[in-house]
Amino acid sequence: MKKLLVFVFTIVILFTGCGKKERIYLDDKYYGNNELIEITSKDIKKDGSYLVFVYNDFCALKVPCDKIFKEFMDDNKISMYSLSFKEMQKTFISDTLEYGPSIVIISDGKVIDYLDAENDKHLDYYQDSKKLKKWLEKSIYLKK
Repeated sequence: MKKLLVFVFTIVILFTGCGKKERIYLDDKYYGNNELIEITSKDIKKDGSYLVFVYNDFCALKVPCDKIFKEFMDDNKISMYSLSFKEMQKTFISDTLEYGPSIVIISDGKVIDYLDAENDKHLDYYQDSKKLKKWLEKSIYLKK
């Protein structure tokens, strides 16, 4: 009986897509160039899909993550917003994000995913643009 339940549960997951993360497209204006767009909390919108680089005024990583993020943007022709941690705390993003620096994926007013500065498993994403790309590709399409 237990094996039958496991089998049925597995079939349900496979056919309903449960557990499968769907990727999203960013809004059109973020594809095709590699701008880091400085914004304030007032510019954060609840509509649309976009990336936000939340930065601190200091960085203790051996390779500053902003250089890695910029390299990713240059290689993939993707633009993203740049927002200070202090400004981020005035937005809905702060309901999810506790520490910076980070890249936050926003879609229609929801945080889809983010780099967690306190998670050791995320450290490589801050230090290698190719690994950052792999992480982002799980949530977004890099080309339109």
